[in-house]
Amino acid sequence: GEVLATMWGKAKSPIPDWESEDSFDDRSLLLPSASLTTSFGSEASSGRRKQGRGSVRSSTFNLVATMIGGGTLSIPYAFRSCGLVVGVVLYLIIGCASAHALYLLIASKKFCEDARRKHRLVTTGLIMEHEDKEAPLGRQNWSLNGDKCPTKAHHAAKWRKYGEFELNEDEVVDSMASLGRVAFGRWAELLSGFLLLLVLLLTLIAYFILLGDALPYIVSHFAPANTSALGGRVFTSAMAGLLVSPLCFAGSLTALRFVAQFSVMSTLFLAVAITTRSIQHNIKTGFAGKVDLAVPNLSCLLSVILISLSFLCHFNVLTVREEMGAPTRKKIQQIVVSTIALPIVLYCTIGIFGYLHFRENTNQDILKNYDPSDLLLVIAHGTLSLTVTLSLPLLVNPCRKSIQVLFLGRSIESLPIRLVLTPLILGASFAVASQLDNVVVVWSFAGSTIGTACMFILPPLFFLRLRSLRHGWVGLGWWVVDRKGKAAVALLVGGCSALVLCTYQAVAGLKDQ
Repeated sequence: GEVLATMWGKAKSPIPDWESEDSFDDRSLLLPSASLTTSFGSEASSGRRKQGRGSVRSSTFNLVATMIGGGTLSIPYAFRSCGLVVGVVLYLIIGCASAHALYLLIASKKFCEDARRKHRLVTTGLIMEHEDKEAPLGRQNWSLNGDKCPTKAHHAAKWRKYGEFELNEDEVVDSMASLGRVAFGRWAELLSGFLLLLVLLLTLIAYFILLGDALPYIVSHFAPANTSALGGRVFTSAMAGLLVSPLCFAGSLTALRFVAQFSVMSTLFLAVAITTRSIQHNIKTGFAGKVDLAVPNLSCLLSVILISLSFLCHFNVLTVREEMGAPTRKKIQQIVVSTIALPIVLYCTIGIFGYLHFRENTNQDILKNYDPSDLLLVIAHGTLSLTVTLSLPLLVNPCRKSIQVLFLGRSIESLPIRLVLTPLILGASFAVASQLDNVVVVWSFAGSTIGTACMFILPPLFFLRLRSLRHGWVGLGWWVVDRKGKAAVALLVGGCSALVLCTYQAVAGLKDQ
């Protein structure tokens, strides 16, 4: 009793609310005592090991590197399809929506962490439940056990907010699929895992197609081609996959932080190369040519698809959050803002200057517009190829986890499983890519249906469900009880609308081709 009283007495500051203040980790209060470390000391030690593994910079670069890559080449085409001004506006709107979705996923994970801590406190007898018929909104009333903790006034308020929402100690939430399991059950876990697996596989296929287009171009610049165009595509993309395959076996995204940083730097060089050639061309021609500020037709939907897909990193955010341990709200804000702001600057630079260079002749792959003898663009081809190649491990990691969730029920990052699944994922993606040559078709289907669901539908849906469980609310009316609920519902409605319209555009575009 004296140990517990001393332990709780050390917490002088009020308990921060999960939605508005810094993160609160109960391990600092639960683990000074030898009697308590016997029960869950292994979790504490593993939690301390996890703390600090992922810094703000490495986490930001991991998420940004997941976004940028081969899809960058289609951004000028997106500006051509919707117009210069509309393209910038769409990037700002969709970027803000993507940032909101990232916040909702992180907040949903915080729900689960607090529910697991509550279960720990209940099982160890540090808090107890007592009936309170006048408790608001049907909540149970929780307080600290006076027999074990005399100074119970400090933290009782924190647990009054939780109804019957608890998670066991072995309940791990490190992916969107596991978040769906906690929110709605096994069916939501399977649906989330299936959608994530599809969008990841489609992205891998698109990356192999881009490598097949870019690498023969580079090789032919320095050495004469001895094979056919198709043979050159298949061979060079296969070699790129083999060279990067050792990195694909890594079990942690933090281990790939240097790969992520290089991917960002190479994309930055591509932006500089496109900007330089665009300025030189427009100065030489006197800015001649028609520039569309807005294109009022259904082609804008294709731009929405390509722009939305360029922000897709939501399947990695929970893994990155797990590797950071217990970050503060300030760090979370830094990561989310940096993750969205940096790509917006890069994308708008590439899109604006790439479109201003070629105007109505802008190709779906901007690098195909340039002269093959242009050394600067050859180097840009090389840096882009490295970017796409080094992005493969950042896609294989969550793809492995989705497969395990679908077939094993949980994610087990053991070496034997990595050795089996990694070659299968790379081999299947390469086999499909070798039979295709139009990357926009792949991007349109990946972004219109699956990407939209993963970015703008599942995050607000999981957040609203877990928030209702956390407060003990019953009924859909409580989803819009305050500003945060209304914002999540607005994102959900917008995501469903975009899903229908963009899927229609993707099917119509396929029929035209």
